[in-house]
Amino acid sequence: MTSSLLLLMLVTAASVLAAMLNGIPPCLFRHRYGTELKMSNYDCHEPSSCPSQFKSLYIANLDPHISEAILIQLLSGFGKITRTILAKDYKGEPRGFAFVEFESTHSAEQAVEHMNGRLIGQKIIYVERTPKVDEGQDYI
Repeated sequence: MTSSLLLLMLVTAASVLAAMLNGIPPCLFRHRYGTELKMSNYDCHEPSSCPSQFKSLYIANLDPHISEAILIQLLSGFGKITRTILAKDYKGEPRGFAFVEFESTHSAEQAVEHMNGRLIGQKIIYVERTPKVDEGQDYI
């Protein structure tokens, strides 16, 4: 094990311990890249501290060759997809992230659990739940 990996593990363990001692639910504590240290909402002791009613996902670090159709094909096995948005720049080139909305919360949970950290194309993707945002409305 390399020293940098060992240091990262030590810092992560210390941070989780500090969060637990300060009363912060560990399921809300996230790694630098957003992956949850506790990957399941069922690890929480209080249902109000870890909301599980989400249907929308944020998918980051997408390979530029992944199209909206491929994304739908990859995720449709988890349930019915109601909306997808693949972010593109002014030239129409993919920006490397997307939003996907499922019909049910169970489908979204399964997609996060099974797709986060997987190698898709040439990149490891990051999948996280996100609140539903009305299209065209800005939030600050």
